[in-house]
Amino acid sequence: MFDHLRKLEVPGDAKSWFPVPEIGAQARLLLRPATQQNKQYFNAMLKAVGRSPRLDMRSVEGIEEDRRLDRDLYGKHVLAGWEHILDSDGKDAPFSREAAEEFVQALPAWIFDKVRAHCSAPEKFAGELPDPEQLAKNS
Repeated sequence: MFDHLRKLEVPGDAKSWFPVPEIGAQARLLLRPATQQNKQYFNAMLKAVGRSPRLDMRSVEGIEEDRRLDRDLYGKHVLAGWEHILDSDGKDAPFSREAAEEFVQALPAWIFDKVRAHCSAPEKFAGELPDPEQLAKNS
C-alpha cells in the first residue's frame, strides 16, 4: 500500500551536486552522503571515533576536532568529483583522490560546514516521490 515511499530511500551509490558559488560562479561539487548509506565513509568514521577520545561538542576545541575528522574522511569517501574548481593558477583542477583530499583541507571552515550540512541531509540524496495525480492514475 505504501510502496511509493520506497522511492525516498537513499541508495548506497547516491550522489548529489552541490553548488559552491563562494569559490566560483559555476563551481560545484559531486558529493556522496555522509550517512550510513555511504558505507566507506560511515565505517571509517566509526573506526576513527572509536580511536579518539569522546568529543565535547560544547567546546570550540571539540567542534574543531569534529571538523578535522570530517575533513580527513570527506576527501577520501564523500567528495566524488567536481566541475569548475580552479587551482592556484586559475586553471580547471583535474579531479583525483589526492586533489580531493587537498581541496577539502584548503576550504575555509564556514564553506566546509555548508558542505557537511548538505552531506548529512539524506533528503538531498533521496529519490523523488511520483506526482500524486500519477499515483492515483496507477491505482
